Amino acid sequence: MKNRAVRTKGTGSGRLARRILAVFLVAALCAVFVPLVAQVSLASGTTDLRDYLSTPQAVSGDGGHPLGLKLSPPGNYAQTPTAPALMYGMPLGASADISSQMPPVGNQGQQGSCVAWATSYYYKSWSEKQDHGWSLTDTKHQFSPSFVYNQINGGGDNGSSFYSALSLLQNTGDVDIAEFPYNQNNYTNQPTAAQLQAARPYRIPSGWTSFFNRGDDGPYSPPNDISNVKAWIAGSKPVVMGIPIFKDWPDDYGNPNKSYYVYNGTSAFAGGHGVCIVGYDDNINPGGADADHKGGFKMINSWGASWNGNGYVWLSYDFVKRYIWEAWTMGDLEPDTPSVNFLSKTSANVGDSVEINGTNFGTQRRQAKVTFNGTAATQVTWTNEKVTAVVPAGATSGPVAVFDWEGTSSNTVALTVGGGSAALSVTSVDPSEGNNSGSLAVTVDGTGFVSGCGVKLSRSGSSDIQGTGLTNVSGSELTCSFDLTAAAAGAWDVVVTNPDAGSARLVGRFTVKEPNTGGDTYEPNDTFGAAYGPLQPGNAYASYIWSSGDSDYYRITAPVGCGTLAATLTTIPSGCDYDLYVYDSAQNEVGYSANGGNIDEEALIDRPAAGTYYLVVEPYDGGSSQTDPYHIGFSVTLVPAVSGVSPNSGKKQTRLTISGANFGATRGSSYVSFGSVKLASSDYYSWSDTSISCRVPAGASGKPMVKVTTASGTSNGVYFYVVPIISTINPTSGRPGSIVTITGQSFGSWVSGQTLVYFGSTRGVQYTGWNNGTIKVKVPSVSRGSVTLKVRTPGGTSAAKTFTVR
Repeated sequence: MKNRAVRTKGTGSGRLARRILAVFLVAALCAVFVPLVAQVSLASGTTDLRDYLSTPQAVSGDGGHPLGLKLSPPGNYAQTPTAPALMYGMPLGASADISSQMPPVGNQGQQGSCVAWATSYYYKSWSEKQDHGWSLTDTKHQFSPSFVYNQINGGGDNGSSFYSALSLLQNTGDVDIAEFPYNQNNYTNQPTAAQLQAARPYRIPSGWTSFFNRGDDGPYSPPNDISNVKAWIAGSKPVVMGIPIFKDWPDDYGNPNKSYYVYNGTSAFAGGHGVCIVGYDDNINPGGADADHKGGFKMINSWGASWNGNGYVWLSYDFVKRYIWEAWTMGDLEPDTPSVNFLSKTSANVGDSVEINGTNFGTQRRQAKVTFNGTAATQVTWTNEKVTAVVPAGATSGPVAVFDWEGTSSNTVALTVGGGSAALSVTSVDPSEGNNSGSLAVTVDGTGFVSGCGVKLSRSGSSDIQGTGLTNVSGSELTCSFDLTAAAAGAWDVVVTNPDAGSARLVGRFTVKEPNTGGDTYEPNDTFGAAYGPLQPGNAYASYIWSSGDSDYYRITAPVGCGTLAATLTTIPSGCDYDLYVYDSAQNEVGYSANGGNIDEEALIDRPAAGTYYLVVEPYDGGSSQTDPYHIGFSVTLVPAVSGVSPNSGKKQTRLTISGANFGATRGSSYVSFGSVKLASSDYYSWSDTSISCRVPAGASGKPMVKVTTASGTSNGVYFYVVPIISTINPTSGRPGSIVTITGQSFGSWVSGQTLVYFGSTRGVQYTGWNNGTIKVKVPSVSRGSVTLKVRTPGGTSAAKTFTVR
């Protein structure tokens, strides 16, 4: 934060004018004795700190910790409503602390982006954790200060206001640090069009509110009212504040660490800072003279975890009441998961474009995809509200779904698929190998070949080898020739493309070899690029370490739902010591086995991601053998893997389809669970290896993780939103304060701030009972007449019942 001027502190209505005069008087007196410390006075006539803190000349206080808060412009801001606990006279606890729900302490470095750290990194990350249950140690779940700051700083590192940050979050949204990294040296980089689309699902609603908003400096009389701030924190919600920094600030300006801060009333003003408040304690400083000097608010800073010992400080109630300028709170739009409204057509052929209209699609990044009855589209254009996808080869009639960047599925809409090249596939090539010393005629088998199709060999890092002399024997067989001269040795894909752009690929099943020059079976396979493969699981491949400098590389594939990948190296020749290494597709080592001598090697990888891996055999001490081969191979165990649930929300008894892999052909003793609730036998409709049809079980509530458990293990989880149902309310009318009993289903357990009963737009706050089937709530203070009564849980909002307030 770059708004850092040096001022002395005064009192009374004429503070600013007297301060300016005092600066000159002190300068005149001190010049005789010592050099004057650099003073930056306010502009002549300035009476509002907003003017001062928005000026470009605001600079670093101590050169080590940046300041950059600009006060929000004057305005009639919506006031934060009275917290329910205060509204109904419920006593607050003596303390509350939600710091454990925050991301790790951040560090803005030498940049004036404190407001963005408070709102985006801390508050927004916390909000999405409440919605999704994310771990905030992952940068994919920490929201980016740079995304916010770089768009509101006016093109310079001159700080920003909470008004600008909250407005941007409302209108544009936010993305994570992994998508838009923080760089203290770059405050001008702007998001791409795709990143702006990625931000849209994470907008906040317009109802951000202010606890207090001042434009002058303290001490204030009357003081800021902190009771509502405490009440909102007691309801497990953070608050952001704009605070002044004085030169008695802890771990700054040469000051020691202080766990509890009370402004001394005389230290010079240094600038403004935006921070996040994550707790309060009425007795954090028990030796204080009074309640305002005993109690305090817990502040998490953005100056790194080493600042003040742990990155936190307690601000005395006195400091917050008498000196703090601003305090704000904001909401969250949820759910922010993808939702399909309608398709541009109800039927299409393979190769046709289909527009998918909806909300919260974000942009095409990470795990984002579109599937047509489980087949992923490869030609896609993407915005937050509309995705246009080409129906892929292999697609069949069934549900269309959009998955967001985290792999969360939307609801589905049915599409009838016909015609085109839906049956296009490549199943085999004969012969399946050839030397790189000339041309080779091959026969390719498959389905769906049409006149005018093309065929080629394809390999990453090499130019495609186009087939020539193509002859269509039938729709399931064709012949051609490949010129393999000087082609890279190793595994190649066989690709057939029809004139309608439908394409099918046989992965890694054609091998280019060099003429054997001495018995080393799969040479050249001495680099990742020349790795031989893919090896087939369960097979043992014999080869040689031909010389002391030889290393052999093999390519393998981990399937979807791989529980354990076990790579083995056996029959190592006597007198040799070979080691086994496993690398992922990015060539990062993920496992190894390095026993001494010729003892067998085994490297185990637990739950590897689906995709390409490499096995590497290396001699440890230069030993080699041209007569005795080693044997290399691998095996996999499969566990269930869930790719999506459709629909992803519904009431009890809603029928849904769980898509994925490795569920098993029949259910047997396998089962589906919604959180801790296991489905009964009567809840299943059908079960296959890739699809399970079942219904939402009795007892499920909120947003449980749907998982599949088989004898081989338990799958990953996908959220399902269980919408609560109101059956009856009794009585159907009553006065404020009277108790209403609501019966129904899927209410779950009461959780502060997450499970609520609404009477019209007013929340109930006093509950005398809450379980999965029954809620007892006192009628809040609302105007007489008919209101809609609803139950809201993390799974959604129930249909309304009518209640009459007397």
